[in-house]
Amino acid sequence: MNQNSDGTAHVRVQNVSKKYKDHNVLALQNVNLNIAKGKLVALMGPSGCGKTTLLNCLGGLDVPDEGNITIGDSTLSSMNEMQLTILRRQKIGFVFQFFNLLPTLSVAENVALPLQLNGGMSSKEIDARVLEVLEKLSISERKTFYPAQLSGGEMQRTAVARAIVHKPQLILADEPTGNLDSANGVAVLNILQKLCRDQNETIIMATHSPEAAEYADLVVYMKDGKLVEQSR
Repeated sequence: MNQNSDGTAHVRVQNVSKKYKDHNVLALQNVNLNIAKGKLVALMGPSGCGKTTLLNCLGGLDVPDEGNITIGDSTLSSMNEMQLTILRRQKIGFVFQFFNLLPTLSVAENVALPLQLNGGMSSKEIDARVLEVLEKLSISERKTFYPAQLSGGEMQRTAVARAIVHKPQLILADEPTGNLDSANGVAVLNILQKLCRDQNETIIMATHSPEAAEYADLVVYMKDGKLVEQSR
């Protein structure tokens, strides 16, 4: 079941195609996918199959040549660059394989960035929200540390905290366990699964790992830019 209870999907990908003309590569071919709110979805397939391109299109970082993507009530194809920037700031959280933490900022300062960019909250409110999220992810004791002082697992938990602190509608995770050992990978996957179950977050995760895919409600297999199979 990938629809919401009212029969509509929270994330809709309709006939999406994308070609990188410089390399003559058809990265996505007529992709259709409906995802319900509160689901953890794993995108699987070999390197070059289109997983990251699809994530980039879902995040408004890349623009499809054909088709439409809708997140909640926002249709990305009808939005200009400024509107897409606001959408990313307010409604989407990103978790990257290489963490992408700013090295000159502490854990708390990295996590606070989305709230500061969005505005509308006082410094006291931001501090309280950041601490709440850090405690939820069991990393509050590292709030004054800098990324270079953290383990890989701690850096990824910080990255997840930054992705969820502004309460987005959608979290996009690109190989979130790719640079972690197995124990830390399991810890991060448990966090993502718990976010879906407890907070009704929608998460789309690109992964090569069958073990990571076991945590998903829906597994989507891609090959040569096409969706070839769905399971669960």
